[in-house]
Amino acid sequence: MSLPMGSASYNLTGILVARIRGRGSFYSVPFGGYSVSNDAATLMSLLTWVAVVFVVLVCVYRPPR
Repeated sequence: MSLPMGSASYNLTGILVARIRGRGSFYSVPFGGYSVSNDAATLMSLLTWVAVVFVVLVCVYRPPR
């Protein structure tokens, strides 16, 4: 579940940041900036968002103590 939600978060955040900054191009958040030609930066950004969503899901679905 974290993989598709993380991917969607990465894409939506990249589009939103590009619109806020007034750029027409995709913005790779948090790594890569306006240049997404670097595959390593794009992959690290995507994995960061997947990890963030995973942590949020773990916190939300953790059984109460």
